[in-house]
Amino acid sequence: MGAVGLRSVCADEKILRAHDAGAAAGNAEDIFRPSIVLGDSRYAETTQFDMVKAFVFLAGLPALPFRATDKIDIVNVDFVAEAIATLHQKDRPQHDTYHLSSGIGSQTFREITKALAAAQNKRAPVFVPVAERPFTGS
Repeated sequence: MGAVGLRSVCADEKILRAHDAGAAAGNAEDIFRPSIVLGDSRYAETTQFDMVKAFVFLAGLPALPFRATDKIDIVNVDFVAEAIATLHQKDRPQHDTYHLSSGIGSQTFREITKALAAAQNKRAPVFVPVAERPFTGS
């Protein structure tokens, strides 16, 4: 998510929390933060191509400014839907914010880009994490 998208999400959460402060007890809103939502585990195909195209594009680049061992947190829509439904059915959820993630089973940048590059008969990108540093303004 870009900086603008993240600022928007944070602003929305502040508004929601301000609303909750004035709400009656037990009427609080829960915040669900899924990571990258892609596909449905019940089906092999997907109709969400923007993220797929982005991953394929990244896998086709010669170098990436990431650490190869960093994990990409992708969750299926059915997992997110089930988690939200389950949490909404609780009388008193333990928390007001839930991070819906794939956890330690997440794949690494290397695993994903290597598989995508192999599927295209291309060389996988080289990872150059020192390029992660922010750019300095001119």
